[in-house]
Amino acid sequence: MRYSILFLIALCVIATTLVKSQDACASENSIGFTAILASVSYSSNNGGFIQSNFVTIDYVGQRLYSSYELESDGQTYNGTNIQFGSNSTQYFIYESNGSQSCYAYNGVEIPTGLPTDFTPIGEVSLGAYKTIELLNNDTLVLWDNVNCAPMSISTQTTDGVILTNVFNYQNAFYEEFFQIPAACSTPSSNSLFKFHNKVHGSSILKKAYQVKYF
Repeated sequence: MRYSILFLIALCVIATTLVKSQDACASENSIGFTAILASVSYSSNNGGFIQSNFVTIDYVGQRLYSSYELESDGQTYNGTNIQFGSNSTQYFIYESNGSQSCYAYNGVEIPTGLPTDFTPIGEVSLGAYKTIELLNNDTLVLWDNVNCAPMSISTQTTDGVILTNVFNYQNAFYEEFFQIPAACSTPSSNSLFKFHNKVHGSSILKKAYQVKYF
């Protein structure tokens, strides 16, 4: 059984939305962010998924929490990922038959802040919100410059399309989510998993993971 854990969509798409030309937002000294993301994707090889994520990230302390629900090929997958830059360790936690299982792996992918490489190309209304269109190669962001928050991110290439809408974006993180559960006190080895870098429509998502159960 194979599926994509795309919790890093939350990192990649959120961490590509601030430009130097937006002085009001660029002047903010954000220490992290918290957001809910809803993503839909379709690829040219007939692959696709629907996914929701809750993410909170601490830029300074290099910590990340993401819980996700993903639907692909008629299957639904739920899980949690917690990453710690201090010891370069990440944990995958999932529930089955009422009990939790935890797997630990070396290596993390946690951004240190928002990059500044998007270019404003226009303005567009998104419901009641007036947003700025920001472009970088194949990725378009609708940015709310009043609340300093991304509203929608879309990426389209010959490989596929992915659309992510962002809800409840906050320039802050929540400490309580970085507590690992008891199941992770003695985590399992990675013998049940194989990881592969997989591009989903853009290099923006180059660090998304594909996980294979044996």
